[in-house]
Amino acid sequence: MPVQTQADFIRQWLPVRDQVLARLLELEGPQDRRRCVMCSQEWSPWRCVDCVGRPSLCTDCCLSRHSAEYLHHLERTGYFKASSLLAAGLRINLGHGNWRCPIEDDASLRKLTVVDITGVHSVCAAMCKCQGADPEAFQLLSMGLYPGSFIRPRTCFTFRVLDDFLLANKVSGMAAQSYFERLRRLSNAAFPQRVPDRYRELLRCSRQWRNLKYRKWRGYGHTEEELGPGRLALSCVACPHPGVNLEADWERDVDSLSATVQLEAYGVSQAMQHHDGLKRFLVMYDVSCQYSKKVKGRFKSSPRFLKWPSATIDWGIGKFHVHGHQRDCLVKYSPSFIPGAGLVDGEVIETLWAPLNRISGSTRAMSTSHRKEVIDDHMNDSNWRKTTGMVKMLSKRFLQAVKELARSKETLNHMELSSSPEHLAEWKRLEAKARAERRDDLSVMEPYEVMRTKAPGKRDIQLLLEQEEGRTKTNAGLASWLAEGLALQEQQLTVAALARRVNSDSLLTAQLQLVNKRNRLQRAIDSFAKQASSFWKDGVDSDNDDEETDDEEERAYAGDDWEDMDEDPDVTDDLVVLEDPDDETQPESIPLRLPSTIGHEKLATMNKRRLGEQELRLREGQANDALHRLRMAIGLKSMVYVTQVRPANSQRTQTRAFKEAQNVEKVILECSRVFTLARRNMIPLTLPPLMRKYRPLHKEDLNAATHLVDHTERNASKKELSWIWSVDVGGDTENSEWLAELHRVNWLREKARHDRWDEQVSLVKEEMKRTIRSFDFHAARWNGLVHGSLGHRSYAMRQQAHWRTLGDEAHVSFTSLPGMTPIVRTVQMPRSDAMDID
Repeated sequence: MPVQTQADFIRQWLPVRDQVLARLLELEGPQDRRRCVMCSQEWSPWRCVDCVGRPSLCTDCCLSRHSAEYLHHLERTGYFKASSLLAAGLRINLGHGNWRCPIEDDASLRKLTVVDITGVHSVCAAMCKCQGADPEAFQLLSMGLYPGSFIRPRTCFTFRVLDDFLLANKVSGMAAQSYFERLRRLSNAAFPQRVPDRYRELLRCSRQWRNLKYRKWRGYGHTEEELGPGRLALSCVACPHPGVNLEADWERDVDSLSATVQLEAYGVSQAMQHHDGLKRFLVMYDVSCQYSKKVKGRFKSSPRFLKWPSATIDWGIGKFHVHGHQRDCLVKYSPSFIPGAGLVDGEVIETLWAPLNRISGSTRAMSTSHRKEVIDDHMNDSNWRKTTGMVKMLSKRFLQAVKELARSKETLNHMELSSSPEHLAEWKRLEAKARAERRDDLSVMEPYEVMRTKAPGKRDIQLLLEQEEGRTKTNAGLASWLAEGLALQEQQLTVAALARRVNSDSLLTAQLQLVNKRNRLQRAIDSFAKQASSFWKDGVDSDNDDEETDDEEERAYAGDDWEDMDEDPDVTDDLVVLEDPDDETQPESIPLRLPSTIGHEKLATMNKRRLGEQELRLREGQANDALHRLRMAIGLKSMVYVTQVRPANSQRTQTRAFKEAQNVEKVILECSRVFTLARRNMIPLTLPPLMRKYRPLHKEDLNAATHLVDHTERNASKKELSWIWSVDVGGDTENSEWLAELHRVNWLREKARHDRWDEQVSLVKEEMKRTIRSFDFHAARWNGLVHGSLGHRSYAMRQQAHWRTLGDEAHVSFTSLPGMTPIVRTVQMPRSDAMDID
């Protein structure tokens, strides 16, 4: 069926719009001479707004029809003004299932204000006065009405309005005052102030209702157990709980001895007591690096209040916070490097900030106890949604873990195959030592960090070359001459960029600056050309002179492929129009006679191979310098966007922030031109294997890495860095200590990543089994509570069926996953539909 477009909808709507409006107006008046729809009496003074079809009714039929539906809204005849069933004479009877009490008198009549999801109603109720009758409050409860007072109630709330308010508060963050104002407007849109105000009663009754619902939900209406701390909270069905979801002999299982529980250290002692019996804890805290140093002593100094567990404790910092710590905290406390942690972020409380922020306005004016109750309710609701969504979440995590484990394993194998056996053996030794000793000595994690600041740059290479010249006493001054040529090319890029900006601005000051720079550049090029003759004279013949003349007609690389940032022109300057002659060659366009303009094959025939080798080494240093500056500039750009651009809240701060970002962008473009220049000149001097290390630079490689700085950014964990932030392992570590160190860190971190994904597969499998056991445990618990009155038994059977259904669906879903081993369910119970409640 084709999808209806907006244009199709308009074409269908416009012709019938006026007809629809006319029909709506007709419905405002009486229909069929006000004939009663039930007895056909021609005079019917009432019309029910809430009944289907809004029927017209006589008084007797109206009262008969609404003896049970006593919370409908009526309209009185005439122009059908709003009225109520109380005005029509309806009353409800309590204590006898809405049947009249045999000893009813005028003293038994009560005028009640009933609050329902349809609005606020006034109802006449007849209380039962029989011998042994229930108190008035309990007579209301039997009718599905919760009394506002248990002494002499005058206000009551329907069960569904209390449930609806609590659900609206959890889902939408709606405050009690806003909710009741909605009911008042729903009752009387024109004069809501005439509707009785029962806001305070709603607050009090909703608190009582919430507590009763939790007690009922947790089975305290079926047992006489005392309500202990945390007993009304819904615990995670996937976390290990001895006696609930662990196997009977779990203590003898080596793997289960190292079961990991993620906790928050705002209440370490209390949290660990709920997991008594486990042998290992992973405690995630924002400042574990400082808190863990003296925590054991603090616990032992207060044994009356704090109990130090006998289990082994690993301390970690959540991934949201660890990047704000010192550099070495990352490898020492991030769960990415803690054996057994799997893929856990360690941020539980932070995930509740957003939903809890919605109720911050309403909870601000609450008492302390009321505020705690509301926050606990929202947290329990979050736990419930996690419980019902646990099957889907674990299935998704399992498939992702299997996929990422295979990918990580392939990457790790590739890195190991391309590494030298000596380096690989040393890396494995460091990894094994870190795994065995990290709990006692965190300094063993230091090899996971790069110690050196950057790769050797152009000046480092130049120093090595000049030192070699001094030892060999050959080609004296060659390294300095080549380095000068590289520097001149970088100056040509700068002058070419300035020329492009001057042509667009045409300001007098900019023109003078360009002419001055061109003159200095031309003098430097002339001096460089004079020195070149002493290095080329032995290898250049007459044929090569002609080729050199042809090469001179080519233009030098000017960096045109990298767009310049436009600057705001100085409007106080004088505008001029200066154009360069078409036949004039500017100094920034003159190609310099360097070995890269010849190529390594021709250099070999000219017996000048050494010149090419030395320029290639300098070009590598030039590329390393450019990449290093590029990474620093991109990092600064990321910081500018996170700390200045995004928080800017005024035109002034935005302008200043974007100006700062533009200044950094100019540096990025300059470094990009230099790297492209170095790479273009490396290609004629080397073979393809080296060029795989220095890939072509694209504009998408220069995007700000804000996800490295701003860890609240969405999908930050899924974003990947450009190749400029790493170097491929290609067997060149023997020639560079810096590359060897970088490859060591890459391998150690990739090994940690592989281990965490391997652990994640095992942990998710175990969490699946624990989830099914938890569902079966709750089902068995409720199955054991099927006793007492008919209501108690019915509720227990309904809860048992609910948890049993969750367990059945989880078992079917988990066992159907590819690569999942069969799960044996040990708890067997009769089906609830086969039970007899008579």
